[in-house]
Amino acid sequence: RARGLKVRADVDKADVDGFNRAVRASLTNKSTLLVSWVHEYLPDLLRSLAADLPLAPEFETWPERCDAAAWPEPAHLKGGNKCYDLAWQVTMERRPGGGPEGWTAIKVQAFMQGFGGAATSAPAEGLRPLALQRKNSRTPAQVEAAAGAVAGAAT
Repeated sequence: RARGLKVRADVDKADVDGFNRAVRASLTNKSTLLVSWVHEYLPDLLRSLAADLPLAPEFETWPERCDAAAWPEPAHLKGGNKCYDLAWQVTMERRPGGGPEGWTAIKVQAFMQGFGGAATSAPAEGLRPLALQRKNSRTPAQVEAAAGAVAGAAT
């Protein structure tokens, strides 16, 4: 908030439909929306945003561990999930006609932060994209073709 960012905390962590509506209502042209969530719900949230996009198996569950090459996750972390260096990015595009429902996912990428080991460290892996991203993207023409196929099937 000190940086002028709007913080929302009005969607329950397990409310996938509410999350989807809130994201789509918050998007604007060339905007960035940052979501921080409970790890176990992230795959469901991703599927809700990218329902028409074929996702790589790596996006089906949040990994238990995601140690960076330069620094393993600390052993003292409690709980089963110890993956804190991974980020998923969903690129969305607005179809002509607008409205919150007009946003569609066209690409999903995974990035590694790679904590450097000290409070003052830069990300050791510099938010390096992971190779699996190639399986999770569509060109705008592919998005339009898929939308046309769905519209054709509905008539």
